[in-house]
Amino acid sequence: MISKYDTLKKDIFRLNEDEEFYKAYYHAGHSSEGLKEFLSQIDKGDATRRHLVIPELLPEIISYEMNDEEYFKEGDSRNVYISMHNRYTPAFLHRHNFFEIVFVYHGSCAQNIGANRKYFSDGDVIFIAPGVYHTMEVFQDDSIVFNILIQQKPFIRCSFLLPREMIFKVSFLKKGSITSTNWNI
Repeated sequence: MISKYDTLKKDIFRLNEDEEFYKAYYHAGHSSEGLKEFLSQIDKGDATRRHLVIPELLPEIISYEMNDEEYFKEGDSRNVYISMHNRYTPAFLHRHNFFEIVFVYHGSCAQNIGANRKYFSDGDVIFIAPGVYHTMEVFQDDSIVFNILIQQKPFIRCSFLLPREMIFKVSFLKKGSITSTNWNI
């Protein structure tokens, strides 16, 4: 008998429609002719509706400066937004005015955080402060990465409730990121 957990695990590893698109786009990009052919077959209306990141075709869709309003609607009491990062999404440099926690559930990813390129794998947790430029690269079918976005105000408010020894160092906000492999609490 297949459990709900097994079904969920199978569903998480299956590429969704956007990931299938991005995977084909990723492989087409290995040659200029392949990319040109791939881009010529894209329905721009469908790509716009799905909000697909295609820098060569729809540069205006990419949010380089992300704000709370993109994930947290006015009047919504939710302060946390959790999603699975679409595999094969083209990396693009961006920043936002909220905290981001990245959790590598399975596989690996690479990020440029500020001026540093970092590689992460199973179980790694990455904290990215507001205003820090970064990219995310997840280019393997079996890599599962979750993004946890937290509005700035509630995050700061909650930190005052923590015991002093549990509060992140001020250097976190200056460095821009802290990872599960380099934090000292």
